[in-house]
Amino acid sequence: MQENFVLKTKRVIRKVAALSTGVIMMGATMGGAMALNLKDYPSPFVLGGKYDSSNALVVGKIAAASDTLGMVDIMANLQYESKTCVKSSGTTVTGSGIVSEDIPLGWPIADDNSTTLDKEIGPTKLDSLFDGTITFKSTDYDVKEELVSGQSPSAGTETFVTVATSLTSSEDDYETGVFLEAVRDSLKYYYIFDDTIMINSSTTTDPLTIKFLGKTLKVTNVPNDDGTKFTAYVGGEYFMQVGDSVEVEGKKVSLDNVGSSSAIVVSVDGVTETISSGSTKTVNGIEIVNDEVFYEDNKDQRSATLIIGKDASDTYKDGDAYVGEDKDSP
Repeated sequence: MQENFVLKTKRVIRKVAALSTGVIMMGATMGGAMALNLKDYPSPFVLGGKYDSSNALVVGKIAAASDTLGMVDIMANLQYESKTCVKSSGTTVTGSGIVSEDIPLGWPIADDNSTTLDKEIGPTKLDSLFDGTITFKSTDYDVKEELVSGQSPSAGTETFVTVATSLTSSEDDYETGVFLEAVRDSLKYYYIFDDTIMINSSTTTDPLTIKFLGKTLKVTNVPNDDGTKFTAYVGGEYFMQVGDSVEVEGKKVSLDNVGSSSAIVVSVDGVTETISSGSTKTVNGIEIVNDEVFYEDNKDQRSATLIIGKDASDTYKDGDAYVGEDKDSP
């Protein structure tokens, strides 16, 4: 890509030399510039990896649009050439669960081009994506995860995640860095059921449990009249015996007792509350769900499964921030 860019720039310079009313470079005298061979480019404008700030790129008053574009090309290439190349050991990413391609700067990482990643990547190409079965309502379902690039947004055109630099993007703050630019809908993650599943039959006592984007979700409700939202346990699941403690969000959560009626007594940094079976309560800023209890006459043998987190249970609808993300700026 660099070679093509330099060749393009040299062609522009040849045009500049032929058009005396076009773009001229000041700083080195015009006579000196004409005496140099183009094989010496970017000298004398860039020497030792440093741009000579006494140079100026000027467009004539009656310059054609092509001359202005030529000046922009020259300016961008001089910026690129203002560097010193050094040897480095380099880094290569290898291992299982990885797919890779050499993507030119300014290109999408995945599109219809044979030199980029595939637009659809599933478990057969990326073994870290799940491909297996889950059980719901005593029935096994085949499921898989998939990444899809460039789906058509509302504008009606495909958009892709792009490898961007300050030379290929309108963003000036990139400087010498390389970044991935992603707009809405340019990359989507799917959790796919191969067969029809009635997720609206999920309940708190019989939830649909899936691992979505690496996080375990227990879907407890999907309204029959609104398939665009669902309620799920999203906090961490903890099996605790009476006397056990865990740290959540920097606070100590303890199971103090389990009652014969399946209620539990918990404390969060010394603040104590009782939570009835299947209920949710916020204690000292921590939300706790009394999911399941195991009562024994001997207190030391009593235990419970709790869902604990800043948000232990929440309702999500299309377009909401994902679990754990900032709701105002996901």
